[in-house]
Amino acid sequence: MLTRKLFRTAWSYKAQFISMILMITLGMGMFLGFNMEWKTIEVDTFKFFEETNYADYRLYSEKGFTADDLDKIEGIEGVDAATRYLSVNLDIKGEKNKSLALDVSENYTVSTFTVMDGEAYDENGDGFWLSDKFAAANDYKIGDSLTLEFQGVEISGKIVGLIKAGEHMICVADKNQMMPDYNTFGYAYISPKKLRSVAEEKAKGNAREELEKSGVPAEMIDDSINELFKNGDMVDKALNQVYAQVNLISDLEKSDLEERVKDALGRTIMVSPKDDHVVYKESQGEAEEGKTMGSVLPVLFLLIAVLTMVTTMHRIATKEKTQIGTLKALGFKNRRILRHYTSYGLFIGLVGTGLGVALGYVVCKLIMSENGMMGTYFDMPDWSAAIPAFCYPVMGGTILLLTLISFLSVRQQLKGTAADALRPYTPKKMRKVFLERFRFWDKMHFGTKWNIRDLSRHKSRSAMTLFGIIGCMVLMVGGLGMRDTMSGFLDLLDNDISNYTTKVNLADNADLEQSKALCKELDGDWESLSGISFEGDTVSLDIVRNPNNLFNVIDEDNNRIDLSDEGVYLCLR
Repeated sequence: MLTRKLFRTAWSYKAQFISMILMITLGMGMFLGFNMEWKTIEVDTFKFFEETNYADYRLYSEKGFTADDLDKIEGIEGVDAATRYLSVNLDIKGEKNKSLALDVSENYTVSTFTVMDGEAYDENGDGFWLSDKFAAANDYKIGDSLTLEFQGVEISGKIVGLIKAGEHMICVADKNQMMPDYNTFGYAYISPKKLRSVAEEKAKGNAREELEKSGVPAEMIDDSINELFKNGDMVDKALNQVYAQVNLISDLEKSDLEERVKDALGRTIMVSPKDDHVVYKESQGEAEEGKTMGSVLPVLFLLIAVLTMVTTMHRIATKEKTQIGTLKALGFKNRRILRHYTSYGLFIGLVGTGLGVALGYVVCKLIMSENGMMGTYFDMPDWSAAIPAFCYPVMGGTILLLTLISFLSVRQQLKGTAADALRPYTPKKMRKVFLERFRFWDKMHFGTKWNIRDLSRHKSRSAMTLFGIIGCMVLMVGGLGMRDTMSGFLDLLDNDISNYTTKVNLADNADLEQSKALCKELDGDWESLSGISFEGDTVSLDIVRNPNNLFNVIDEDNNRIDLSDEGVYLCLR
């Protein structure tokens, strides 16, 4: 009987029940969706880093690293694996404004990739393993030919596989590019053997130029080159300069690793942890941002939903007072009546939470999926949704809290006899409000007096309503404000900081005078970047000359700073 009454009462108060279920659904959905977003970032990116042997540290040396240097680094206690590594941005021949980061991992146990389609990695292969997103954006397919230009040397081959790489999970050309643009920039891997053949071709070309300048007869040049390169030392020397980076996997602290590398190589090497690498740093930053968002906005949604439940259930219980008295008069025990009306909150909690879980999954997938918002930023193969462990007790606690709200709302109406319960609801006696002490009270409109007294009579509901309105306004202003803030930031970046449209990257060994002449010819500004160690941290040292204000430095008030030659300008953060 009471089960049928449950559904009949729900239908009688369908507007209230629907509003409560919707509020719980929205509150729980936002809470779960936002928290699932950052947890999914943590789980999926960590899994991808593990699969592709993402490096814990990167060592840099302008002189490059020899094979002997690598052996010494691998022999350090606490270093699990290491590889000489190359990553350089190259233009695609015949394609305007299209370039690739060309990567080579000499030891395929560090900084690898996942093959999505095509041939598996072959350390002796002659082809390219190309970013699948770049291939899709530019209509490249397996078997197509590709030619890259590298310091006067062309690197040609066929595309043998489409890949995703942990080192390029966030694929940007440099620090000035905020978002990946696969229409213009991607990445590709080649084998160490192919790089060696390129280095040999480049070294032979340089040797031929030197021999021609020195006056060696043309018929003797080929024999001289063959003699120079017969034992491979010249190629090894060229590769030593190309491999200016070593990636390694180790659980050592940075300070310990720096000391051990210094002892092993006999010289100081710049050591950069993965926390300083743009891919790892930005992915963890996105997770931290998600945690912050998940602890503010969704919690407000959930609190507002619970407050709505408190006020609505109190009103329903008040309106059901006569029904409660009738049930008591018919002989129903208080315990059974209480259990019946408490089930309203349980029903709302179960339905609202169930729908909220579905909504939370949808919200998470709108953000964290290959075709979602983060799909334009992260390039990884697995987008499985994950939920933080603390969300399960929050869901259970919310259902219990809603049930408790129903229990407390009805228990008040069960006091006294059946005759007491059948009497109409009588508001509690009120004392005069504070404003009635003043003369202007008598001049106030009747409706205004009524509202003020009603607010005073229902202090808790009034306070909850006020809090709900404040929370909703915070959500609205915060949501719209974030969009406007980002638009303002992008405008500041594009118009006040970076005023250029094209950036020319020069090779590390480019001639200084020729570089200055090129800068003058292009009417441009120039910037030189170098990674340095500062008090144990890896910092980017920027040397800037910007008379044309094509890129600027700003202060904390977003005002442009005119750079002087006195000292350095240190990053505020």
